[in-house]
This record gives sequence, C-alpha cells and structure tokens, in this order.
Amino acid sequence: MTLSYTIRKFTASGLELAYSRSLPAAPAASLAFFHGVLRTGEIFSPLTAHLHARYELRQLDQRGHGASSRAERYLVVDFVADAVAWLREEIRHPVVLYGHSLGAMVAAAAAAQCPELVRACVLEDPPFRTLGAHIGASNFHDYFAQVQQAIAEPGTTRELAIRLGEITFHDPATAGLRRMREVRDGVSLRLLASSLRRLDPRVLEPLVGGRWLEGYDEERTFAAIRCPVLLLQADLTQGGMLIDDDVALFRRLVDDVTLIRMPGVGHMMHWHRTQEIANLVTGFVDSLDPAE
Repeated sequence: MTLSYTIRKFTASGLELAYSRSLPAAPAASLAFFHGVLRTGEIFSPLTAHLHARYELRQLDQRGHGASSRAERYLVVDFVADAVAWLREEIRHPVVLYGHSLGAMVAAAAAAQCPELVRACVLEDPPFRTLGAHIGASNFHDYFAQVQQAIAEPGTTRELAIRLGEITFHDPATAGLRRMREVRDGVSLRLLASSLRRLDPRVLEPLVGGRWLEGYDEERTFAAIRCPVLLLQADLTQGGMLIDDDVALFRRLVDDVTLIRMPGVGHMMHWHRTQEIANLVTGFVDSLDPAE
C-alpha cells in the first residue's frame, strides 16, 4: 500500500504549526507523533512506513522546527502547550501518542493534561532530568553547544553535514573523545543537517542554558498519567538519555507501564531498530482495550 499524506496547519498560541496526516481506508487506531529537539516530523518516516497501512498517522513539526512558525520561547512547557492545543482543537478524538526524546516528554505531559483524548503513550527514550538543570555537567551540554556553533554559520546541507561530522563528544563506551563522523554515517549527518537548516537557532538557548525544564514537574506529570504506557529505554553507553532513576520514578507513579530495555541501541531507537520498534508499537496498540 502506497503511503500518501496531506500537510495541514493550525494555529496555537499565535503560532502556525504544521503537521502531516495519512489515513488508510479502515484505520485500526489513530497515532500522533512528536519528534525530538533539532528534528522534524519527517524523522519518523522509516517507522511510519511500517505503520501506515493499519493506523491513521499524524506527525507534528514542533514550534521552531521544520515548517512550523518560530516563537519567542522554547521551554519544554511551551512545546507541551502546543501539543495540548493540537489534541483539543485540531484532533479532538482519542489517539495514541508516540514521542521521541523531547517529544516523549511532551507526550507524557499531554497525556497528563488531556486524559480524555489519549488512549495510550509510547515514550521513546525521554531524557527527563538528563537534559534538565544539571545538563551543564553532562556530555550533552558540550554537544548541543557545538551544534549551536555549527548552525551559526550559513551554508548548504552538505557544508553543515561536514561541520557536524567534526563535532566531538565523550564516548561512554571508550571513555575517550570521538568525532560524530566516526559513529554516524554520511546520510545520518545530512539528515540532521537538513533539519537544522529549518531550525530556529533560539531553540537551543534554554537547552544550553540549563533552563529547558523550567515549569516541567516530572513527579506531578507522571502521577497524572492514567493511560497505558510503553516506555522504551535506550542503552546509556550508546548515547541513550533515559536514566534508571527516572525509569524507577516513572514506574512508581504510573500504574500501567510496560518497560522495554534495548541493550546496544542508542537514542535514535526507531531509526536503528525500525522493524523491532514497529513490532512493539503494533503489538502494544493492538493490546489496548476498545475503551482505552
């Protein structure tokens, strides 16, 4: 079955936000996708290619990313407000939320605030406190600061991909410094460069400044989630961001959690293990009761 989709836009908080929608003849369920920081809804394309024949799919470009408007502020709570508006004013019927990274944090908060519109959540490696107030002491701070520097200089996708390849990071597996081009192939670097060329550079300011999570209360958010959750945890030694302490807190406060740990898989789980993630999502969605 050929994947066909339409591009739509809606207004939230004075911003014009864009999303894509695909609809099979007889959808078994509706899924709404939230991408991670620096990316766009297109990042889910390999995964949605596996899911589109059975489910209605929507992929949002979050504020400051892709085809959506730029904004004055980019805290996580701002992305959450957009997600809530999307659910309440545009979608308006119960869906399954799928979020990756930042998108997983957004999906969790949206589920907490809109229980009547969220049947379930799939949360792929949410960073939670990893990218919070203590980011300055982490390896991720230096990475995002280097990305910020790389996009400050204009250039083509190819030129930006080359600059991204020179970014250095601390490799937890070897305890040494490595360059991005040593661990990411050229296509991955080009794809990231393409997304970054459509990014508002100010998106990175609160993240690098350690203010990203201001107003985002993890414990209150987790405690308000009433739907089933599939929680996917990547390998920290491969660049995963979901730490065990956050997993433990989440499982203590959320009643219905299915945890899947994936050793040897990095933060971009749906990209590197697409078929496996698609199988997990399909099984999880199909396990939901009709009332959920």
